[in-house]
Amino acid sequence: MADKAEAARLESRQARVAKAVWGLLLMVMGALFFLDELGKIDMSDRRSYRAEYAVDGNPATRWSSAFSDDQWITIDLGAKADLTRVRLNWEAACAVAYQVQVSDDGVTFTTVKEVTDGHGGIEEHDVSTSGRYVRVLGTKRATPYGYSLWELEVHGRGGVPASSPEIAATSPRIVLSQGMTVNASSREGANYWALYWPVFLIGAGLPALLAPKTGGDQVFGLFLAGTGVFLQLQRVAVIDWSLSQAWSILLIVAGLLLVIQALRQMTEHPNGRPTPGGGEAGSVQGVP
Repeated sequence: MADKAEAARLESRQARVAKAVWGLLLMVMGALFFLDELGKIDMSDRRSYRAEYAVDGNPATRWSSAFSDDQWITIDLGAKADLTRVRLNWEAACAVAYQVQVSDDGVTFTTVKEVTDGHGGIEEHDVSTSGRYVRVLGTKRATPYGYSLWELEVHGRGGVPASSPEIAATSPRIVLSQGMTVNASSREGANYWALYWPVFLIGAGLPALLAPKTGGDQVFGLFLAGTGVFLQLQRVAVIDWSLSQAWSILLIVAGLLLVIQALRQMTEHPNGRPTPGGGEAGSVQGVP
């Protein structure tokens, strides 16, 4: 009877802790989402879809816009320069129709190339113009998604523009755009469910870890909460560990937890009270 009462007490305690844990998690996540909507913080995946990824020289990262027309991405070359070629490396979500535009002040743009039959992949356009700002304006999407560029390269010759287009065309071309300041009309919105689902593992594991019903329950809670924390940190690019590295750490912590539990049980009375004087669990103090 006493065992049933103790089990009921532990179960009730774990239920109360679970309510507190889930309540706190929901309040914190709700507050963060609210601040994100106000633009006070950025909760999106740090590795995804930023405009600067279109000019970082890495073909594995990309800029992706909102799922609507029209959308644009603008590169500031830092100074006015001769421009000879624009190279676009589209993801599957490419533009069927778009314009390549240039500007000296970043406000008034002139179209130097208009495309109405875009096919995606790598598209290169020779131009003979000058300017400091280069903008690609997408006006018609090929898919229901946004516009997505792995890389946007502007080739040309830096410095004072040449007075002759022939000189600009024959001079050595360099990539002027890589690493430069870039802005875009929008960025593909974060999928909060895909990004923050490990929070559910944390919420499920913490009650068992903090208010266990048994020693095994605590170890199970450790694995759930620990895995959730690792996956969440990985998804927001705080850490770049592999899953095998995380599992090894969890195994070490779980083993340590089991050892601590075993040592504690060796010095406790079966009913949970310390044995007086470290004597045998079944003896009574003062009785031979």
